[in-house]
Amino acid sequence: MGIQVYQSLELEGDSPNFVKDMSIAPSKPPTSVPQTDPDSENGERYVQDIDGFGIAGRIWEAAYILPLYFRSNISDNDDTEFDPPSTFHIKRGNNVVIELGSGTGYAGLELAATLSLTDVTILTDLAEVCPLLEKNAREAGRAGQGAEVRIRPLEWGSIRDGEVVLAEASKLGGVTHVVCSDVVYFPPLIPLLLRTLLQLTSRRPDEDVSTPSVEVIISCMLFELC
Repeated sequence: MGIQVYQSLELEGDSPNFVKDMSIAPSKPPTSVPQTDPDSENGERYVQDIDGFGIAGRIWEAAYILPLYFRSNISDNDDTEFDPPSTFHIKRGNNVVIELGSGTGYAGLELAATLSLTDVTILTDLAEVCPLLEKNAREAGRAGQGAEVRIRPLEWGSIRDGEVVLAEASKLGGVTHVVCSDVVYFPPLIPLLLRTLLQLTSRRPDEDVSTPSVEVIISCMLFELC
């Protein structure tokens, strides 16, 4: 499915993570974003590997604000307000979160650290990127703290990949949230992303109408083209 779309891009090989004449460097957290968790080091302890994983091997700027959002509403003393507010810590049962295009895993792993032991965060990306996710999940450590983290391959637009992840989530009680952070810069990939989002968030015919809708959180940086 994705191969035909990828062919419309100027790639180095078959992966959408390696674009011809790509010139990017590892990112650093902006000084304007406050550090929410002393243990996270604002992303400094996560491996960024652009040589090995291309675009997926970089922490992109929109990810750095997400830990602040994830940790909002944890306590009554939190004076940070978001509109709409974060619902991860409003008890309505266990959180089952799927992150699309996880890349380094920074956003999903930071989210998992804020959740309870009964919650599950499923980080997804192309199969070739999963080794980087696994490495950063090990680096994050935090045994016995936060949500369970699972890593699964999911190619956007792949009905089969979506079905596998959905079946796993259903056994856990069903998807509650989908998270995306700076996931797409190339217009030809947007239809594939939308197809997967619709697959993960659409109600099943036999689903109880009282079940809350899946919440989608998308963080992106707006670029101004001169």
